[in-house]
Amino acid sequence: MIEEKAMIFAVKVRVSWKRKTRGSGYLNHYRGTEGDPVQVVTRNETIEDMNKNPVLISQIMTALGATGKAVYDFSVIEEFSRIELSKSNFYSK
Repeated sequence: MIEEKAMIFAVKVRVSWKRKTRGSGYLNHYRGTEGDPVQVVTRNETIEDMNKNPVLISQIMTALGATGKAVYDFSVIEEFSRIELSKSNFYSK
C-alpha cells in the first residue's frame, strides 16, 4: 500500500492585521511585498488552509512581533511564489 506523502513548501506571502487604537479606531498593517516577502515553510496548499492553521498563524505573528491584545484579524492575503522543498516523512494527505 503506497501512501501519498504531504509536500513541504517554502511560500513567499503578504500578511495583514489590524491593531486597535484608542476608542473604537484601528490601524491596518501589512508586511511583505513582492520584492521583500514574508517567507513561510508549511504543508498547506492554499491561502485558505494557511489561514485555518492557528499554529502557523501564531508562529508568523510571533516572528513579526505582532502579538498582544490589540492585534486582531491576522491573515495571509497574497501569495507571491511557492517552491516545493520535499515530501514529509511523517505526515500523509
